[in-house]
Amino acid sequence: MPPDADADDADLARRRPGAEVDRWIRVRDRHCVAPSCHRPAHRADLDHTRAHALGGPTSSWNLGAWCRHHHRAKHHGGWSVRQPAPGRFEIRTRAGIAATTAPRRITAPLPEPRPAARPRPLPVDAGPAGRDDIDPDWFRKVAPRRAARDAAAEPRATVPTTPPRDPEAPPF
Repeated sequence: MPPDADADDADLARRRPGAEVDRWIRVRDRHCVAPSCHRPAHRADLDHTRAHALGGPTSSWNLGAWCRHHHRAKHHGGWSVRQPAPGRFEIRTRAGIAATTAPRRITAPLPEPRPAARPRPLPVDAGPAGRDDIDPDWFRKVAPRRAARDAAAEPRATVPTTPPRDPEAPPF
């Protein structure tokens, strides 16, 4: 049962579908609904079969996943599209070529989900007193090297300063 089976008028009047309907359409169609197109639905546009501007509702039986190429061909190429049943599309191109597509069905049952893995235990952190990998004299060893490196570095360019302005001079 689609998630918008009990949608109210406000949901049907929205331009974009909600997250549940969006996911429902992409799972139902799996690929672009154009014939012989195998672009995945997660990279496709959701498009109204009956245009939203002409009063088409935003519902699962009026939406389809179209890849960008076929979406543009539908609108700018003069295609006519009908959706007689949810997920079944009748497409007629401007040249008169007709095609009918239906959602791809899963023939084999889905495998059982794998059991959740046990989380790995976190490492024991005994704090600074219990850790032997921290050298207490690290600063004494590192600071002279850092000072030598900074002294050997090239001097930085100085920013030229502007001479003070005469308050009596004109501003231009």
